[in-house]
Amino acid sequence: MAQHERPKLDEESVTMPSITRHVRAIREHYEPLPPQHGNTLLTDANVMIILLAAFFEPQARSLRCIEQLAEVQRVREHLTVEDVPRSTLSDAMARFHVPNLYPLVKTLQDKLPHLGRVDPELHQIAGQIIAGDGSTFRMAGEVVWAIQRHTKNKDGTSQLIDSQCRLDLQVDIRRWTLEDFRISGTDDGGEAAVMGRMLKSNVLYLFDRGYYPFDFLTAVLEQKSDFVVRFKKDLVFRAQSSATLCEKDIESTVLSDQLGWVGVENGCKGKAPEQLLRMVTVWDEKNQEEVRLVTSRLDLPAWVIGYLYRCRWIIELFLRWLKVTAGWSHLLSTTANGIELQFYVAMICTLLIHIRTGLPVSKYSLYALSIVGRGEGTYEDQLPIILKRERERMLEKARLARKKALKIKPA
Repeated sequence: MAQHERPKLDEESVTMPSITRHVRAIREHYEPLPPQHGNTLLTDANVMIILLAAFFEPQARSLRCIEQLAEVQRVREHLTVEDVPRSTLSDAMARFHVPNLYPLVKTLQDKLPHLGRVDPELHQIAGQIIAGDGSTFRMAGEVVWAIQRHTKNKDGTSQLIDSQCRLDLQVDIRRWTLEDFRISGTDDGGEAAVMGRMLKSNVLYLFDRGYYPFDFLTAVLEQKSDFVVRFKKDLVFRAQSSATLCEKDIESTVLSDQLGWVGVENGCKGKAPEQLLRMVTVWDEKNQEEVRLVTSRLDLPAWVIGYLYRCRWIIELFLRWLKVTAGWSHLLSTTANGIELQFYVAMICTLLIHIRTGLPVSKYSLYALSIVGRGEGTYEDQLPIILKRERERMLEKARLARKKALKIKPA
């Protein structure tokens, strides 16, 4: 059967957005750095530039297409090589010196504008509020260091389905920026073990049920940080006292607010934290179930604990954006170093988007930015639309708040 013709990336089909101005600045950042190998023309600077250009070109989602992209004049003018063969790019990604990106990411983070649409409830809660989670990405072929997924055949034999790597990441929910991440394989431990190596002080961490091990919660406390984590059903909370719910707690579907200690009924989940903790139980109307949230913050109202956990959805949105809108579900490398580089490109491009628009990301801005990414518009075209949608959203939120206040006003 005849194969479908591959899309041709040429001068007419590629519409490079104004992000190229930032690409030039990144090239200047890399220019003083010598190549990692003396006989290598495809330096780290060239690799970084072509990957950044590919991020904003939705057709360039494979090494073969990126090779075509490098032949386009408006892209090639930023490179110091005539072409970028896919095999050479693959080798260059595997040997890329990723630590050189750390100061660049820090510089971009320092340039982030004050993102105006920050929910007032999150002010003064903590120095930083970070949501943590992980997601798996399929890899092409069988890779030794990756997580091997098997299935059992009818005859009892095991069959390899695919190889996967896991992205464990942390997202700052107030700035909607990727704070830190790790690429994990079969020998790196579970999600909690990897996330434990990224902990820092003066942070309020938001985690789902996968991060319940007691040694992990203890590690958060040892870092002088706090957590809000959803508790698994097989864990026991030994309540010492219960607090009276206020009117806003009840409006926020809080069912109970208790102080006590965590424990287990069956098995061993490690040594439980010795300090007094708090369990806030809220009702999930969508799934018709109770959600148990354990936190080390004893000073916040119960409804704020529930609100914080709902803020954790931002990391789910980020992962969906990364896989769907940004098209980063297809990995360009089979080496851990190359995959780490690919996600650093996504991190840098996300920061550039924030710097360019001056706004946190919502579903409206995501849609507008996807139009820019497809080359169907510019940042200048979409920015007024984003601002209009954000203003409409905030006005609607204020209107609903006034309506609710009138509804509960005593006669």
